[in-house]
Amino acid sequence: MLVLPKKHRSRIARIRQGLTAATLAAFSISMNNVNAANYAVEVVTRDGVDIVRLTDAARNTEVSIAVSLGNIAYDMRVNGKQVFWNPYANVGDFKAKP
Repeated sequence: MLVLPKKHRSRIARIRQGLTAATLAAFSISMNNVNAANYAVEVVTRDGVDIVRLTDAARNTEVSIAVSLGNIAYDMRVNGKQVFWNPYANVGDFKAKP
């Protein structure tokens, strides 16, 4: 296998060499801390169904996911208005007749 000397390598190879795992980890941690306050995760049980509610405060968006029914997002609200159409009155009815 032929390997070029460092001064003749492509620019992307030189960039990748400079990006160490520690550098990438520090960058990702700093980026996560910036946006962490805008997001929230809440785990609740409604009508005997485990639900994960994801909330994005910056965009005023909530998504409810029925974990025990196959990770199905059954409710999404943006600015308090329902985005998904749902034929069921509640998640318990959805569990009874999926």
